[in-house]
Amino acid sequence: MPNSYLSTVFIVSALSSSIALANEKITQTQEDSIQLQEVVVTGSRRAISTPLQSHSPVDVVTAVQLQATGATTVAKALTQLSPSASLPTTPAGGFAASTPPSIALRGLAGDQTLVLVNGKRRHTSSYFTRQGYAGGRGAAVVDLSLIPISAVKRIEILRDGAAAQYGSDAVAGVVNIILKGLCCIKV
Repeated sequence: MPNSYLSTVFIVSALSSSIALANEKITQTQEDSIQLQEVVVTGSRRAISTPLQSHSPVDVVTAVQLQATGATTVAKALTQLSPSASLPTTPAGGFAASTPPSIALRGLAGDQTLVLVNGKRRHTSSYFTRQGYAGGRGAAVVDLSLIPISAVKRIEILRDGAAAQYGSDAVAGVVNIILKGLCCIKV
């Protein structure tokens, strides 16, 4: 009997001490907790289906319009069809005579216009031109003469600065060239 009494006392004291220690830890963690301010995250993701629904000025040039210009390169055709597009001229002779035509939007240099092909960045060419500001800083531009007009389905021109969405390459705007599928190209 005394043995069972001692074992009962031992079990009760062990359980009560563990409960007491657990309560201390709970109160201790409640005291250590820090009250945070409420954070509100606001965002929107809209699927824009047409350029008319876009909040930014977007020009869409179709393949029929490109071919109607009679231009031999995509860059020359765009300068005829889009008022914000220009073809920066380089001084004639020497190295500058061999530089490819690049598209420039809103009067800025060609390297400040992001060129996308089917929504993916087009790599810049190995040419290094003197475009843009007085003093002739160098600009590595995209060679648009490598894309034949017959391969173009449409061209979307975002005439507003889009550096927030695309990075510093898109200060002047974005030119997205959508190509035809392989079955639709006429040689």
